[in-house]
Amino acid sequence: EFHTPNTGLFLRLKYVLYSGNSDYQKIMVLDSADFGKVLVIDGRIVLTEVDEFIYHEMLVHPAIVTLPVKSSVLLLGGGDGGALREILKHRIRNLTGVQIDDKITDVCKRFFPDIADSFDKAKIDMYNEDAADFVKSVPAEKYDAVIVDPTDPEDYTKKLYGTDFFNDVRKILTEKGFLVLPCKSYVYNRSFMLKVIRRLKDLFPYVFPYFAPVPTYPGVFRSFVFASFNVDFSASEVLREPSPVYFYSNEMRNVLLNYVPKELKDEIAKIGPKE
Repeated sequence: EFHTPNTGLFLRLKYVLYSGNSDYQKIMVLDSADFGKVLVIDGRIVLTEVDEFIYHEMLVHPAIVTLPVKSSVLLLGGGDGGALREILKHRIRNLTGVQIDDKITDVCKRFFPDIADSFDKAKIDMYNEDAADFVKSVPAEKYDAVIVDPTDPEDYTKKLYGTDFFNDVRKILTEKGFLVLPCKSYVYNRSFMLKVIRRLKDLFPYVFPYFAPVPTYPGVFRSFVFASFNVDFSASEVLREPSPVYFYSNEMRNVLLNYVPKELKDEIAKIGPKE
């Protein structure tokens, strides 16, 4: 997988286990020498058996540990089941999932059952439709958390990083609700990340980026962004420790508060709220 014309990630492959097309994208499952089975969508690595837990734990737990029990959560994307698996480690009252391409879930249930079996364990209201269209139809202030887990923001998922989508999400969040989403690679996509943060700061007073090392993602340094009306990520109370987890801990969450690169922190400080 090339990350730029000059750099990329190369894995020694053993077998092609699956190759097919859905209505939206090309899906492949590869068996690699060092990272186990690999899910590839449109030529991009989405997850591997060896390091997917890092990404999914860090997408979900740093924010959701601040939610009171019996909250309401909306998961947009996440068709592989990894984010759902982590959400289920918390006591959620109402859980809704939206996945435009159910073919991904079918493939993952076949080749990644330890990840995708979360769909069979969860009491979840599932909708197979476009996430951006779905949030437009949701009543105001319905969800305490919206977690976005798309493939990379290209083509039909790009709208999930736009101002219109963020504004629609803002309307469906409760007063102390929050949005969390991945934001590509800080190493290769710094300008994109700053653009997303700027859009969020136009709508949410509290915006906080954080990072996790995921070996098979471009640049390793995987970025995430938290946004909220009234919840300050750096000052919010942690209410519980999820279990079982293998990378995340509440102690690590405290480290994240001081783990924003200085260059990025300085750039974010320049982005004021919209006049």
